[in-house]
Amino acid sequence: MNLTVSASPHIRGKDTTARLMLDVVIALLPALAAGMLFQGPRAELVAAVCVLSALAGAERIFEVMDTAGEVNEGSVTLIPAEKDANGTLSPFTGTGRPRTWAWRVP
Repeated sequence: MNLTVSASPHIRGKDTTARLMLDVVIALLPALAAGMLFQGPRAELVAAVCVLSALAGAERIFEVMDTAGEVNEGSVTLIPAEKDANGTLSPFTGTGRPRTWAWRVP
């Protein structure tokens, strides 16, 4: 039995994780505006530093890890698996219930 997993809780929707995060940013804009209104220029400075730090950190983390950036393919598949003596996973071919499950990325 193969199960397809996508960005929850919107399993049946067509929204990607990037789209959901954009919705979060849009939802936070009123709070940012209120902070700037009530706290003044300091809130603007703090918000700008936070955004720039997050963008710089996201760019640098893949350099530090020495890996390529993630590619959003949209889904992965949960498959039954079995381990051999070395601990290597392969698709489950036995009978009965599998004891191990793994994510297969298309």
